[in-house]
Amino acid sequence: YASVLELVDKGDSKSPAFGRGGSSPPTGTIFLSVSLLLQPLTQIKSILMTTTKTQGYYLEDLSVGMFAERKMVVTAEKIDTFAELSQDFNPIHMDEEFAKKTPFGGRIAHGALSASLISAVLGNDIPGPGAIFVELNLRFRKPAFIGDEIMVRAEVAEINERTGRIKMKVSCKINGKIIIRGDAGVLVMKRPTEESE
Repeated sequence: YASVLELVDKGDSKSPAFGRGGSSPPTGTIFLSVSLLLQPLTQIKSILMTTTKTQGYYLEDLSVGMFAERKMVVTAEKIDTFAELSQDFNPIHMDEEFAKKTPFGGRIAHGALSASLISAVLGNDIPGPGAIFVELNLRFRKPAFIGDEIMVRAEVAEINERTGRIKMKVSCKINGKIIIRGDAGVLVMKRPTEESE
């Protein structure tokens, strides 16, 4: 598979990907700015083992209003690859001639492909590595087409300090218009007592 993987160190507090006063995860955290979907599995494992940080934000690091965003451009290749992974070969996603005859007028991305970017933000950015994704409630409002750039955003909405459960407001937008919105539940570790502040 041919794809370009760009690794960007967003450890500095000026990174535009993070909100609320330029908040950023622990310095040196590495983010994958291009989807790994098209990378061979062995290469993905190698990259993740050698370049990613194993711990993102601790519960004590988070506050309501913090957010992160990332983007992805929908391509025919990504739709095809996602179909192979999910085994969803609905012709509305796969067959341009069929899709042209539908109200959409062309192939659309799987809703789950667009929504998968939410997992990317939660797992890589905020809360980040170490967080456990336990719940997702979504409403799909509009489809994404080939060539569309999807912007996903996840924002801390509620923090339960007793249980370590975080509620995140999540959304996907194209040209500023919401195509998916909802909320996610994530469990986040508290800072180990032996670790210095």
